[in-house]
Amino acid sequence: MRSSPRLTSKQARFVREFAVDCNATRAAVRAGYATGTARQIGSENLSKPVVRSAIDAELKRHSKALDASVLTQNDAILSLLNADIADMFDRDGVPLPVSRWPKAFRTGLVESMKIRVEAANNGTPNIRIFSIQFVDRTKLIKELGRRLGAWTNRQPAASRGTASSDATACP
Repeated sequence: MRSSPRLTSKQARFVREFAVDCNATRAAVRAGYATGTARQIGSENLSKPVVRSAIDAELKRHSKALDASVLTQNDAILSLLNADIADMFDRDGVPLPVSRWPKAFRTGLVESMKIRVEAANNGTPNIRIFSIQFVDRTKLIKELGRRLGAWTNRQPAASRGTASSDATACP
């Protein structure tokens, strides 16, 4: 009984490189094959079942990582869109110290802020915020819509580039 064929080290590099841009010729060159024969070798590698199977597995792995990244970015945009400016103030309408602002404001919603530092009677500086400019939420909505495919008939970014059983199903 024969064991299943294994990838050579160059074929394994070819598989990893092919997943980068789905171009067999460039993947062959980057994997160490000669430039003059890269097109032919790339085509041959794609026709080998063991290489094709490894490519499918690599593309699925890349796809899962891409999907997770896209979902994380979409969640970040949603948290910015759902932020409530009232969370920046206490019950009396006095602005909270920046350290007590919700994370969405500290890490993404405030585009710029002007402050004034005044000397206080007790020697402690008195810091006053007198201007805050927020990120344009319309742009955030448009970006989220673009990512989800709402503005076109195209597939959402979160599902583009997923691997199928055919290695030519590259992004």
